[in-house]
Amino acid sequence: MKFTAERETILAALTFVGKYAASDNKIPIIADVLIKAKGSQVYFVATDLEQAAADSCPAEVQEPGALCLPASLLLKAIKSSSGEVSVSADDRQATVTIGKSKFKMPVLPAADFPKMPMLTKDGDCAFAVDGAVLTRIGKAVAFSAEPPNGRYFLIGVSWRVHEGQLEFCATDGKKLSLMSVDAPYAAAAMPSVIVPIIDTPSWSGPVNVDASEAFVRFQSGNQTLASKLIEGTYPDYHRLIPKNSTSIILDRQELLASLGRVALVADAKEHSILFVGRDGKITLSSVTATGEAVDEIAYHGDDFQIAIVHHVAVPILSSFDCETIELRYADHQTGITIHDPNDASRVTFAMPYRDSRLAEFIPAYKEAAE
Repeated sequence: MKFTAERETILAALTFVGKYAASDNKIPIIADVLIKAKGSQVYFVATDLEQAAADSCPAEVQEPGALCLPASLLLKAIKSSSGEVSVSADDRQATVTIGKSKFKMPVLPAADFPKMPMLTKDGDCAFAVDGAVLTRIGKAVAFSAEPPNGRYFLIGVSWRVHEGQLEFCATDGKKLSLMSVDAPYAAAAMPSVIVPIIDTPSWSGPVNVDASEAFVRFQSGNQTLASKLIEGTYPDYHRLIPKNSTSIILDRQELLASLGRVALVADAKEHSILFVGRDGKITLSSVTATGEAVDEIAYHGDDFQIAIVHHVAVPILSSFDCETIELRYADHQTGITIHDPNDASRVTFAMPYRDSRLAEFIPAYKEAAE
């Protein structure tokens, strides 16, 4: 195989697929990138067996062929050098020339690279979403998912069509985030699926989505990204989100800053912050063996008292971009829903937290505790 390509175009393609190559060498072939040169294009494929990516770039192909080269080494070599990229290889070794730099790399046979039918196989339904939706899922939803070593059916994002909306939901049992967009007509046939956390590029414009019960695939231009799905049944999150009616409006950045100050004395991740709202002022307090911290900010709404775990509240608040934030609550047992007042397409939920200090303000809670 022998081809020549412009550095910027081949670098862009390798950067896209390279991050989906396996990072360890337990199975050497999946730490490589599959390269196929034919016609006037060079095609690249990388996978860690759970996710796979493909891209291509224009090239002058002198000798068509296919082989596998170390993904990380090839990418580092091109990034560190300047000039046109030439690759010449036989069955054992490849010579990669970039401007005045030359690298020798080991070759593995293309025939040994895993077959990736999810990159090409048709799913149960195909539709298009705007690339901005996929980007937004990463910030507004995925942060609420279970950590990688947690409950397997919660470590991804639920995709579900519900009442004409395409919904994306993630929860770790302590916090929940739900985002929805108008469902494309063709998405009506999509099965409810759990999609692993995927590092999708910042695509602009329509992105083609192909979904089945086993995989989901995204395609934009020459770039294709596919992932196996998580097996399992996602909880009915609509039953978890309370219909809270009492509303509190406050400045989001002021609230985040105040939480940061009172959390300075917190001695554990599970430590809660007590909120007491009276006459337009919220007193936030934290009391631990380390010390005590009290802070105060303004708000609009009725008197209230709630307890929120710091490491639950901060990620939720940080996932919004709005200036003002709305907290809705009913009582200390139902938890708090958190909203952008100007965006009805999204709701987040902080699970209820029982703090013994609430008894000081809620007689009914004190009686129940006794």
